Amino acid sequence: MNNSGSNTGGRAPWLGRNSFTGPGFFNMDARIGRNVPIRERAQLHLRVDAFNLLNHQNVLSVNTSAFNFAAPGTNGCPAVSAGFSGCFVPNTSFLQPTSTSGLLLGARQMQFSARLNF
Repeated sequence: MNNSGSNTGGRAPWLGRNSFTGPGFFNMDARIGRNVPIRERAQLHLRVDAFNLLNHQNVLSVNTSAFNFAAPGTNGCPAVSAGFSGCFVPNTSFLQPTSTSGLLLGARQMQFSARLNF
């Protein structure tokens, strides 16, 4: 959390470290191949590779700020006198995705290859 002004080090005191688990990572790659004999000493090797076969979008990072520290009299925190340093205000975007997979771990990709051995 970005709470440099709080005296709890930026973490709500009733929450332990690593109390929440984020979304898991799921990826399925597959390869299919076939060797085709052409002549006695020649072979054709055909391959098809599929990356992210099920086209699952993976969430790479989420907002980990469950609470924001608010000074007295701001953001719904009551203005109370002496000794009151502020309060924790729930963050509405907690555990919302901030980045998702792209490029190689993004959408389904396929590659085809052929190799001739002689």
